[in-house]
Amino acid sequence: MLVPSLLALALPGRPPTRSDDVPTVVAVRARHAPDVDGRLDDAAWRDAPAVTAFRQANPDQGAPATRPMALRIVYDDAALYVGARLDDGGPAERRAMLTRRDGSSPSDELTIALDTYHDHQTAAVFSVNPLGVRSDRLTGNDQAFGDDSWDPVWQAAVRQDAGGWTVEMRIPLSQLRFPPREAQTWGINVFRTLTARNESDALVVVPQTEQGFASRFAHLVGVRGVPQPKRVELLPYVRAQVDAHRARPGDPFFDGRARSEAGGVDVKYGVTSNLTLDATVNPDFGQVEADPAQLNLTVFEPLFEERRPFFVEGASIFQFGAGGFGSTGSLFYSRRIGRAPTLSPDLARAGDAETFTDVPSASPILGAAKLSGKLARGTSIGLLQAETGRVFARVAAGPVRYGDEVEPRAHYTVARLRQDFRGGQTTVGAIYTRAARDLRSARLDSLFRREADALGVDWQHRWSRSRYILTGNAVWSRIAGSPTAIVAAQTSSARYYQRPDQHYLRLDSTATALDGGTATASLVYSGASGFGWRVQGALTTPGYELNDLGYLQQADARSTLARVSWGTPKPTRRFRQIATELVALASWNNGGERTGASANLNVVAQLQSHWVVFGSIARGLSSITPVPTRGGPSVLQTASRSGYLSVSSDERRALSFSTAWIRYLSEAGTSGSTLDGSLTWRPTTAVELSAGPSWSRSRTVGYLVARVPDTLATSTFGARYVFGPLAQSTLSASLRANVTFTPALSLQLYAEPFTSGASVSELRELRRPGTSEIVPYRDDPNAHVERLASGAFRVTLARDGRVVREFTVDDPDARFRSLRGSAVLRWEYRPGATLFAVWQHARSDYATGARYGGAGDLWSLLGLPPQNVLLVKANYWLSR
Repeated sequence: MLVPSLLALALPGRPPTRSDDVPTVVAVRARHAPDVDGRLDDAAWRDAPAVTAFRQANPDQGAPATRPMALRIVYDDAALYVGARLDDGGPAERRAMLTRRDGSSPSDELTIALDTYHDHQTAAVFSVNPLGVRSDRLTGNDQAFGDDSWDPVWQAAVRQDAGGWTVEMRIPLSQLRFPPREAQTWGINVFRTLTARNESDALVVVPQTEQGFASRFAHLVGVRGVPQPKRVELLPYVRAQVDAHRARPGDPFFDGRARSEAGGVDVKYGVTSNLTLDATVNPDFGQVEADPAQLNLTVFEPLFEERRPFFVEGASIFQFGAGGFGSTGSLFYSRRIGRAPTLSPDLARAGDAETFTDVPSASPILGAAKLSGKLARGTSIGLLQAETGRVFARVAAGPVRYGDEVEPRAHYTVARLRQDFRGGQTTVGAIYTRAARDLRSARLDSLFRREADALGVDWQHRWSRSRYILTGNAVWSRIAGSPTAIVAAQTSSARYYQRPDQHYLRLDSTATALDGGTATASLVYSGASGFGWRVQGALTTPGYELNDLGYLQQADARSTLARVSWGTPKPTRRFRQIATELVALASWNNGGERTGASANLNVVAQLQSHWVVFGSIARGLSSITPVPTRGGPSVLQTASRSGYLSVSSDERRALSFSTAWIRYLSEAGTSGSTLDGSLTWRPTTAVELSAGPSWSRSRTVGYLVARVPDTLATSTFGARYVFGPLAQSTLSASLRANVTFTPALSLQLYAEPFTSGASVSELRELRRPGTSEIVPYRDDPNAHVERLASGAFRVTLARDGRVVREFTVDDPDARFRSLRGSAVLRWEYRPGATLFAVWQHARSDYATGARYGGAGDLWSLLGLPPQNVLLVKANYWLSR
C-alpha cells in the first residue's frame, strides 16, 4: 500500500486555481475607517469598486443570481471591512432566526471566506444573517466544513428595509494569519443564502460534480503595506461555584453544600506572523454540557465528544489521516487529558468500619499550551503539551483517615507537521504523540503504563481537478511499563492474546513493552456525471495500541472496502439531490479468520420540497469473534440482515420533524430495534423548542454472564462460558429550549431523562469453540437451573446421576436511570468578553437486580435525591 501511494506523489498535475481564470476582487485602503453601524453611507465605501457578478450554486447552477447583491471591501492598518447591499423581495420573503453565535437556523445569510495564507487549502469563514447573528469557522484540507469552535473577535452590524438589508463587517487583522509581504494576495469567495427561494449564490461556483473549496476561490488584491499585528490576547476568568446535594449521615467530607472559587487565564500570543501560541493556566470547564447518559454493557469504552473550549478550538490542526475506515483509530483523543480518575481508592486499610470517600471528578490540568500555524512555504505546524496533576482520594473509616492516589501525574505531547506541494494538491504529514506518567507506588506501577508513544505519517494526492484522491497513512506505536501493566494490554478487548483457540499470538508475562503498527491506503474517484467509486485497504498488527492518548477499539485486523456510488449531478424536477451507493467490506484477523463481512445499499434523496429520505439495507455474513467470551474461545457470529429508514421534513418551516428506524436480526436470534425522533418548533424568530425522544430494544443471544473454571469442560479449554439471552430496553429524550434576546444575550435550557434496563431470563452454555452452539441448559437433561429469591441462578450439572459441578451466577439484571439538566445564561457584554450563569442538575441511580419499568422509571426519577451546581463565571478579553 505504501509504494503506490508514495509513487503517486510524482504524478503530473497542477493546482485548480490560476490567476488568469478566476475573478479578482479589489480592496481599497480607507482614509477613514467606516463606522460599523449597518449603514453604507461612509465615504470609504464610495471609493471601493462593487462586486456584483454573483451566480447560482443552487438550484440553477451557473445562472445569474435572482436577487442583486453588491459587495465592497476596504481596509486600514487595523482591520478589513466588508460592506454589502443585499436586495430581496421584502420582509415577506426574508428569513432570519435570532440565535446565539454559531447557532444553526434556516436563515438568509451572507458569508465571506478568506484564504489569507493563499495556500488553496485553508480558509477563515465569517457569516451574518439579517438579524445580526454571527458565525465563524476555520476550514482546512480544501473542505467547506471546518472548526466552528473558532471564535475570533470581530464585529458586524445589519439594517433591514423594505427592499433588502445591508451589512457591515469589521474583521481585525489580528484575528487573521497572513505572510509578511508588502503586497498581499488572498483567496476570497462570497456566498449568499436565500432561504425562501431555495437559492444559494456565490462569486465562484464550484460545480456539484467537482470538489474543492479554498482551491476554487477568487483573488483578493489591493491590500498593501499593512503591518503585522502584535497579536497578544489575554482572557482571564474568575468563577464562583456552589455544589449542593444530599449528604450521607456522618460523612466528614461533605455536609450537603460545598463552595469553591477559582481563577485562571488563557493566553494567545503571535510568535511570528504565521505562528500562534495558545496557553492556559488552571482552565475551567464549568459551563460545558454534560455527556449523554448510557448503560454500557459492552467491553468497549464509550467515545464522548470533546466540548472543552481549549481543546475544541483548533482541533483540526491535529487531525490525522483521511481514510475513515480500518483500525487506525484516533491518535489524539483529547478527553484523555484531565479525565476522571481511573482508579477507585484502596479500601484495604479501612477495615470493617463504615467507609466514606471523597474522589475528585477530574484530574487537574496544571497547564497546557499549543503552538500552531502555517509557514510561508506551505508547512503547517501544530504542537500541544499538557500537564495534569496527581489526584488523591480521601478515605475515612471510623478514626482512620488516609489519602490514596487514584490518578498519577502525567505529561502529554502531540506534535503535528504537514507540508503542501503543488499548491496544496499533494500533502505529506507526520504526527508524534506521547503520554508519560509519574508512577510512585507499586499499585500505580502495576495498573498504568509508564509511557506510550506513537509516530505516524500520512499523505494525500489529488489530480484531475480533485476527481481522483489518493490517501494513506502508516503508524507505529509502543507502550512500556511493568509486566503486569503490559499483560493487561495484551489481554484487553482490543487484542485478546490469551484466546485459547488461536495459534498466532503468544502471551508474554515478562514483557515490559508492546509495539505494533497500522497502514491504510485508499483511492477515490468522483466523476463529472455523478458516478464515483472508492477502494481501500487497512492492516493493523495485534500489538498496536493508542489508548493512553488516543482511542482504539480493535487491533489485529486486515480490512478491505469497495464502494460504488451514483448521484444526480444537477437537480431534477422532483429531486434537489439523489444519491445511491453500494458498499462491500470484509475483515480478517492476522490469523486468517474472517471477523466480518457485509454489503449494504444506501439511497438518499432530497425532494424539491426539502424533505429528505434516507434508506439502507445490509446483509452480513458469518464471522468469528472472541468478544462474546471476552477473551475465551471464539464464537461464530451468524449471518444477519438489517435496515434503516429516516425521514426529515423541511427544516425551514416553523414546525419540523425527523424520525429514524433501525432494525437488526441475526440467524442465531440476536435482534434489535431503535426508533428515534426529533420535533422542532420555532414559535418566534427568537425562540426554539425541541424534543428528541428515543426508544430501543435489543436481545443479545451471546451475552456472557459468567466464566466458570471446570476441568471437565475440555472442549472449551477448562472453563464453562455461561451466557444469557440479554434483553435490554432504553427510553430517553433530549429536551431543549433556546431563547435569544439579542445576538449577544441568550438562555439555553437542556434536560435529558434516561432509563435503561437489562434482564436475563435463562442460562446457556457454549459447547464448541468456533461455532454458534450456545445451548440452553433447559435442553440438557443433565443440567438443572434454579432462580433463587435473590435473583441469582444456581446451576447444577450431573453425570450418570451424580452431581459433578454446582455453581451460582449472580443476578445479571440491572437498571440505570438518570435525569440531567442545565440552564446557561450567556452574555457577551463586550467583544470577546463573556459572562456565564450556569445551573446544573442531576439525579441518578444504578441498581443490580432491579427490573426495568419503562416510562414509569422516568416519572420515578423525580423521587431520586438531586445534585445541584450553581456557578457564575466571567472572563474579560484584553488585546494589543
